[in-house]
Amino acid sequence: MRSWTIGFALGIVATAYLSALPDITLTLFAGGMLLLVFGYSWKWLRVFSGITLGVALAVNHGSNLLDRRLSLPCAGERLDIVGHVSSLPRNFITPDGTQGQRFIFAVSSLQPAKCAGPQKVALSVYEDLQISAGQQLRFTVKLKPPRGYANPGSFFRQSATALGGIDAVGHVRQAQPVVGQQSPLYAHHRLRESLSREIAGLAQGEDTRAVLRAVTVADKNGLSDDLWMTFKRLGVTHLLVISGLHVGMVAGLGYFLGRLLGAAIRYPSAIQSFLPSLCAFSLASFYAALAGFSLPTQRAVYMLALLLIANQAG
Repeated sequence: MRSWTIGFALGIVATAYLSALPDITLTLFAGGMLLLVFGYSWKWLRVFSGITLGVALAVNHGSNLLDRRLSLPCAGERLDIVGHVSSLPRNFITPDGTQGQRFIFAVSSLQPAKCAGPQKVALSVYEDLQISAGQQLRFTVKLKPPRGYANPGSFFRQSATALGGIDAVGHVRQAQPVVGQQSPLYAHHRLRESLSREIAGLAQGEDTRAVLRAVTVADKNGLSDDLWMTFKRLGVTHLLVISGLHVGMVAGLGYFLGRLLGAAIRYPSAIQSFLPSLCAFSLASFYAALAGFSLPTQRAVYMLALLLIANQAG
């Protein structure tokens, strides 16, 4: 099992360094066939089986990402999209003083049909329009495929958009009225926005409120450039980004509370042993939802689940 797992990880990592993805049908077929030798006693054959299946799954994932990208002929065209705001809107000010908002938009329909494909787009709006998390809206937009410079040591935008599942970027040309009710799928974003407004209204100092919003609901709207530079000089900017560290701390608190609850209330021994893990996972998942289920928090929750399952299984 260990040799197969090592091969599986190597196959996924190796695919990231390919200049072009191989044919997906052939790759998936080869991966499926070599999965049959998973239990074979020869170690190197298991490693090769893991590598092939890792490559197959990575190629499938990469192909799906590329298939959803906005096609080049549609770049710059006026498109009509309908969907939901699936993030906290981020306020910004352009060099000429224009205020705007940036947000992620989950697309449910896109016209014309020849340009359909993108499922998640990053939009900027420069109008006097207050966007709220979870809203269902219709926009006329101009989009382009996500691209960016890849200079060593600089921000690689294309990689960042791929990690975020962004299929296109663009700006709103015209906003139209709400076309439907808020979806329950984005209830956690609405809760985040509500909590952020509550924190912003506290009596504490501006910097204190900004840090609280960042570490509670991953809302960085209140962080000024000076405050961010202060954290950067101290080398602690990672504390403002909700990650596995924060999720782990919350999980530890949940586990401790579960132990206290089990001791205070006379549950059967089987429930007492399970309660701390349940509390840890529930509290960590809730906190990950407040962070918008960002990629680092997803990884942390998955690994926490594996740890708790292993712990319960002895």
